[in-house]
Formats: sequence, C-alpha cells, structure tokens
Amino acid sequence: AEAEASAVKNNPLITIGKLRALVAHQYVREARSTLLPNAYLSVTAVDSNPGSRLAAGGLNSPILFPRAAAGATVGQLITDFGRSTSLLSSSASQAKAEDQNAIAAMAQIILAVDQIFYNVLETKALVGVAQQTVDSRQLLVDKIKALTDAKLKSELDLSFTRVDLARGKLLLLEAHNNYQTSLAALSAILGYADEQDFQLVEEPAAITAPALDVLPLIQQALHQRPEVAALQNEVEAAQEFSSAEHDLRRPTVSALGVVGEAPVRDNSSTRAPKPLTFRRRSIVKNYPTFATTSHVTCEFPGRIPTVLSSAFLSLSNSANKPASLLIWRNPATILVSARSSNSARPSSKKPRPTSPTPMPNTNIA
Repeated sequence: AEAEASAVKNNPLITIGKLRALVAHQYVREARSTLLPNAYLSVTAVDSNPGSRLAAGGLNSPILFPRAAAGATVGQLITDFGRSTSLLSSSASQAKAEDQNAIAAMAQIILAVDQIFYNVLETKALVGVAQQTVDSRQLLVDKIKALTDAKLKSELDLSFTRVDLARGKLLLLEAHNNYQTSLAALSAILGYADEQDFQLVEEPAAITAPALDVLPLIQQALHQRPEVAALQNEVEAAQEFSSAEHDLRRPTVSALGVVGEAPVRDNSSTRAPKPLTFRRRSIVKNYPTFATTSHVTCEFPGRIPTVLSSAFLSLSNSANKPASLLIWRNPATILVSARSSNSARPSSKKPRPTSPTPMPNTNIA
C-alpha cells in the first residue's frame, strides 16, 4: 500500500495523464465560448491631409476623415445550424476520453508497482536460495577434498564437486543481478532518480479464487475497463467533429451591434453638424458559395473510428470473447478485422485494379 501511494504521488506518467485531462477540459471551455457573445472596445484616431484617399491595399471606403472616436462592439452567434454544438460535444467527449486515459494510466502504474514489488521479493528469495546452494556445495567440496587428501576419493570426484560449486556461484551472481535490476525498476516506477535500497515487507492478504466461468469476467472487463470507455469516447468525439466539419456547408447567422462616441470629427463636408454619438445594429448572414476540400478531408478521420468501433463491438459481442481482448495487445487487430469484414461482403461490381491508398495514422489506444 505504501509503494502504491508513493507511485501515485511521484510517478510522472500519472501527472502527465492528469495534465492532459485538464488541457482537454480547457478545450471544452474554449469550444463553449463560441456560443457566448463577444465584446471588445475600439479606439481610433485619424489625421489626414485634405482630400487624401486610399489608393491601394483595401476595398473599404477610400475616403479619410480626420477623427477621434471610441466605441464598443458586441457580436452574438445566432445559429450556425449545429456546428458549434457539434464541436462542443466533440470536445466534451474528448475530455471524457482523457479522464478515462488518466484513470487507466493510474491503474496501470499501480499494477506495475505490484508486479515489480513481488518481483523484488521473488528475486530476493532466489538470492537466499542461491546463497544456501553455494554454502552447501562449498561444504561438499571441503568434504570431498578431505576425503581426497585421505586417498578415499579421486581427483575426478573433487573436480566434479568444484564444477558444481562454480555453477552455484554463477547462479548466485545471476540472482544478485536480477535482484539489483528489480530494485532499479522499483525505484524508477516510484519516481526516484537513483536506485534505492528498499526494505520490503509483504502484507498478508486474503486471496479469493476467481470464478470458473471466464465469460462473465471478460464481459465485466469490457464494461469497466477505462481503455474501452476512452475508446468509445474518442469514437464519439471523432463522429461529432466529422459532423461539425460537414456543417461548414451551411450558412451562419449572427447579430452585430456597435455603439460609440466621436468627440473629434470633420464637419466641413456637411452643413449640419454630425451627431456626437453613433450606433448601429445588423444581422449578418454568411453563405458558403465555394468550399475547398479542407472540410471534406477533415470529415474522413471521423469515419475511421466508426469502422473501428463497429469492428470492436462485433468482436466484443461475438462468441469468441477472448479474441476481443487481443486488441489491447495489438490494436491493429481491429483494423484488420474491419477490412476483413468489408472484403467478405458480396459485391456485384467487377473488381478493377486500384492503387493502394495509405491509411492515415489514427490513435485508437
């Protein structure tokens, strides 16, 4: 328990997982901010020569009036037909996936601590066994040597016992090496920069035998493992992001309001004095008339996790339950299964040679 607590506190991988989850939640706030109004202040001061005009560099009005003004602009998105909400849902699902990844990282660190802890105890016990073996063989060598000196044993018998002693010493060195290696691994996973000489004490714990039927245990693991939950959340995030990129084809409607004051202004061009304050309200509609292939390309990564998730669900719901667990050791199994299931479907079209298309790198773990 003390080793597990020390690893949770000091291991940098757990800290990295928590920080990644924190960053993902900040992305959720960033995505939610697009639904909130935007307000900013502007201060403008212009001094120009009489009759000067802008001749290049813009399509706005080329007339320059000497003025000094300050104002505030408020904008609010009315609707973009679901794109902002899809991005928000994608960020929220990705944040949930990072939370599950942080939980999985902590569980894996604790599991590794337990494995290395008992490995240290095992190697330490093997060192004791090897030392006892060397002591017993040394005693046997001394006995055979005494008998050889008394002409009761031959030199060949003494040579055999010395060979056994040398083998025992070699095994002792190997046991010491394994013990030091396990200590170094334990020090590293507990967050220490240098090797520590721990005094390990095994805590007695009640051991209960697992159930004979393994299928309920596999089903329970598929429902409770954080890696599975993270994978499902990543699939949902990719699908929502693909939907958001698809909504780029739709128009956006927003409201814009401006209010301000111009204490310094040019009244020479009009007979009546210009008002001191100004305000303007408008509804802005943007219609995409020509869309590049960028948003179409962004839709493609969202389709791959859908295929992978369907393959994973088919594996987890199949009768061959242990095969579904192999995906955590080799994630490419999902992609291979997905390709196999698609190639097994009957098609009425004649096959034609096509050039292989490289699949994009997709992180499904």
